[in-house]
Amino acid sequence: RVHGGAAGDGDTGAAPMDVDDAISGAAALDYAPLDVGALPPLINKTGIYELCAVLTHQGRTADSGHYVGWAKGADGRWACFDDDRVREVSLDEVLKLSGGGDWHTAYIIVYRTKRFAAVEGASAVPK
Repeated sequence: RVHGGAAGDGDTGAAPMDVDDAISGAAALDYAPLDVGALPPLINKTGIYELCAVLTHQGRTADSGHYVGWAKGADGRWACFDDDRVREVSLDEVLKLSGGGDWHTAYIIVYRTKRFAAVEGASAVPK
């Protein structure tokens, strides 16, 4: 059975449903095929990406623990957003978000296209 609500907040009052019902309901949604021709042209065609944000969970179970956001600013510096506390962190600290025990486990990892001014509009991949 599936219940609504966020981890650790108890019952939200949402009626439980069978997993089969949840899956069949999702399958009934009307999805349109992706029209690739309607997408804007790529500015940077290198295919190289950079890490720009991570959402982590700190705790041993999904039912308890704490979520923290980590983001890279336009100036290249990393920040840790922990509730109402924001602090600057090093890239080394971000790269250690591999989890284990009570340490942070990366749940969502966000990448963005790495831009290279020298290749904007060119088709060559930088070396």
